[in-house]
Amino acid sequence: MASIKKLFGSAFIYAISNGIYSGLPLLLMPVLTRLMTPEDYGKVAMFVTTLAIMSAFTGLSVSGAVNVRYYDQDRYHLPSYVKTCLLILL
Repeated sequence: MASIKKLFGSAFIYAISNGIYSGLPLLLMPVLTRLMTPEDYGKVAMFVTTLAIMSAFTGLSVSGAVNVRYYDQDRYHLPSYVKTCLLILL
């Protein structure tokens, strides 16, 4: 029973944080439309789109590599490996 309660608690936290993350651009839209020109808004939209595409390719391989090296810690020094992976993402 406690595990079900913990599961629903985690799902609720995830849903709320996802809702806030998704709703933030909607809440900022009136402010952004008054302060930015259409050209500026287009530049921001292109930057966000490019960032999303690049992060999908970059982050996917690094996350998998760290997961593999976690189970093979006797051959690799994990903190330095994670540091190197974070530098690659940066």
